[in-house]
Amino acid sequence: MSPDGSLNQTLTERQRECLEAVARGLTSKEIARELNLSHKTVDQHIAIAMERLGAKNRTAAAMMLRPQDEIHPGFGTSQASRGDDESVIEPFASADTEAKGFLPPLGGRANALSLRDRLALIVRVALFGLMVTGAAYLSIYGAIRVLGELR
Repeated sequence: MSPDGSLNQTLTERQRECLEAVARGLTSKEIARELNLSHKTVDQHIAIAMERLGAKNRTAAAMMLRPQDEIHPGFGTSQASRGDDESVIEPFASADTEAKGFLPPLGGRANALSLRDRLALIVRVALFGLMVTGAAYLSIYGAIRVLGELR
């Protein structure tokens, strides 16, 4: 940031909020969830902020707003390619995205599981589905049998 704070004057509050979240290592979808916006709206805020700041990518724009010691440790360390072949810097998924419990977490967090863990998760979800299907089948079968005996 420049000493006179002129960078902050060129951006709207939402654009600054989006870039602050980028600097914390969040993806557009995570930022959207946090700010109750569409991920496309977040991308638009970031794109306009990049243009106003003259930054080549979202990492550079976020770095212009925050001192280096405040940047998230995993920030800007992997490349993700968007559909329009424009390269965008995204953070690696954090290690705390490991599956805990029987079913996977909901909410669209980044998947940092190994192939083995992903397959184990798929098997757990499939077994859970079979158990639910079996319970429904036995309930319906039992109800038909009880109703058949009542006649």
